[in-house]
Amino acid sequence: MKNRALVFGLSWMVPLLIMNAASPSRAGDADTPSTVSVDAIVQSVTGNELVLEARIPKPRKTDAYMTELANQAAVKSFFIEGSDVEVSDVPAVVKVFKGSTLRVLTGNAFPFAPGAPVRVHIPKKNIVVTDFAVIRGTDATSGRVTMEELTTALIDSGYFNVLERAKLKAVINELELSETLGATGLAAELPEKLKGRLLLTDLLMGGTLADMGSDWEVNLRLINVKSGQTVAAIAMRMPLTAEQLRDSGPMNETFKEDALDASWVLGPRDEKNREAVCSVTLDATQGPAAEGTSLRLDYDFTGTKKQTRCTAYTRKKRDLSLYSGVEFYVKGSGAGFINIQTSVPGEPLKVDAWVGTFRATKEWRKIRMPFTDFVVGRKWIKKGAASSGFMPGDQVFRAGLVEQVAIIINSGVNPADAHGTMHVGKIGFYR
Repeated sequence: MKNRALVFGLSWMVPLLIMNAASPSRAGDADTPSTVSVDAIVQSVTGNELVLEARIPKPRKTDAYMTELANQAAVKSFFIEGSDVEVSDVPAVVKVFKGSTLRVLTGNAFPFAPGAPVRVHIPKKNIVVTDFAVIRGTDATSGRVTMEELTTALIDSGYFNVLERAKLKAVINELELSETLGATGLAAELPEKLKGRLLLTDLLMGGTLADMGSDWEVNLRLINVKSGQTVAAIAMRMPLTAEQLRDSGPMNETFKEDALDASWVLGPRDEKNREAVCSVTLDATQGPAAEGTSLRLDYDFTGTKKQTRCTAYTRKKRDLSLYSGVEFYVKGSGAGFINIQTSVPGEPLKVDAWVGTFRATKEWRKIRMPFTDFVVGRKWIKKGAASSGFMPGDQVFRAGLVEQVAIIINSGVNPADAHGTMHVGKIGFYR
């Protein structure tokens, strides 16, 4: 591309580039900006300046704190200075917005008189959410958890196009690759209609968390990237419980002995005949691709009863709502499955076990399991939950409430005399 579509503002903001106002759930609408609308009454018309009384909806009340914050952010940022809108199909630019009074400038004559009802159409705002700083307290994880939860709530609100900072590098790399291929003649230059589909973000959202004892105080700032001015400040107090302090990272466990997460538990699951059934260890001699380490499961189900199993599991509570599934590498013999346990909101003792089956081969291969392919464990519902001190849940897969992730070789899905070795390497979650 001859004209680069990247424009950088304040370097600490990194206010970069999002696909042109396309609804995240409807890729086919990429050429037509998605909008939200509010009703208004014309107060006055002076030349090409209009004064409107806008009927801004009140934030929807909800018991979900992050949803409440997202709703407040949406309402307080309906109109930002310098943004484009349409007043009953007449293009206009926001000049001033205060309270419910909106001043806009139009490029064409406005066909409505004072007192006329109009409809104001507002393109969805492009927004970047930055990490939250913990300014009082020692739990640094809380800032990352809050950012991830709020990002999800902003997407779900339907008012914003959210650009995740983690994907910024991939966007830049793709643009640079397109330019390189075009310059060398290996690929055709991008058509003009695609060049304008990358825009600067409209809003930057950042904030702080402060430990106030039993509660956390959240303070948000919405900044207009074009002007550098604060559009809105939002404050809220909320309990930050153990349920909210969940790991929302991709895991990416490589099973290196000196770096293994402390939440992992390795071992056989036959209390009467542990060592004869299996051995679960870390193997520093082989792993997938450049990774030289893996999890090694040596098993021998000869003569054992059904449902004898070798297992390795992580007890860390996770929020995987931003991910699509689990991926890992496997090599060896036998069939196994990934077991993911999810709980019911507000009822941590009600748990469902979800399973996805895989088979090892002689060579390393990568396996991807979408969460949508996992099925609820019927034996867990029948007796497994009770034997583990839980009650069965409602059979709804909640990626945001993951209680445990396990790798299991079960005698029930292998021949009665099955024995061998299975290696599992580099397990994590993908988007």
